[in-house]
Amino acid sequence: MALGRRQPPASPEEDPVPWETVSSFVISKQVRTGHAPGQKPMTGRQAVRVPGGMVGSCLAPAAYVVRPDRSVRAWELRSAMDESRLVCRVAPLTAFEAGGAQGADRGELGGFRVLDADGAEVGRVLQTGKAKRSIQHALWLQQPDRPNVVARYHWAVGSSGDVADRAGTAAVAAVADAAFDLALSVVTFGLGDGDGESSESGEARPTTWRAGSEVVLTHGDAVGHRARYTRQAGWLDMRLAFALAAVRGR
Repeated sequence: MALGRRQPPASPEEDPVPWETVSSFVISKQVRTGHAPGQKPMTGRQAVRVPGGMVGSCLAPAAYVVRPDRSVRAWELRSAMDESRLVCRVAPLTAFEAGGAQGADRGELGGFRVLDADGAEVGRVLQTGKAKRSIQHALWLQQPDRPNVVARYHWAVGSSGDVADRAGTAAVAAVADAAFDLALSVVTFGLGDGDGESSESGEARPTTWRAGSEVVLTHGDAVGHRARYTRQAGWLDMRLAFALAAVRGR
């Protein structure tokens, strides 16, 4: 090497991984968390990332999250292995498209259609309507030929009698409804629908999406400053999980 010549800077990204192999991920700009000994934090592009390395400190990209028009809540996810390959497109639905005329009358808030590279719909990320907002998280999933995948608040899981016992009084439900109104207004601006439920011991509980009694997807287990999404049901199309994370923004 010639005297005085500088080495080219190392690539800020970890080696990409195929998105088809992903079953657990975070959505983040973090490339390295700084949690490993001697490691400095490093950021890159917003992406679906797979934790690896010591204590999950290296976050390899699987799909980059692109927002072509910042004035429109729509996203493209592109393969980190080859950005010319579209993983999926997330396009907004109207309330009428999401729930029909009856859904619009009930105060349904629409959602997003998830399309594959050929433009075929693989499912939807839908926003919870007013009637259920006190017991159910803001966003839920529809996948063709599968039951609806919803995340109820932990106090609202179980039979109606169990829910009533945990809710205690109508006032508790009203407070939850007001809190959900606030969370829903946040997700409308693309900042997420709010996790942070805690157990009686104060420990954070994962958000859990279920199809009936079957656990399909969880969001918890912090990696760096982000929580990890993990597929629990093998039939879930991961493009729906990626789309959900993109819409929530975390």
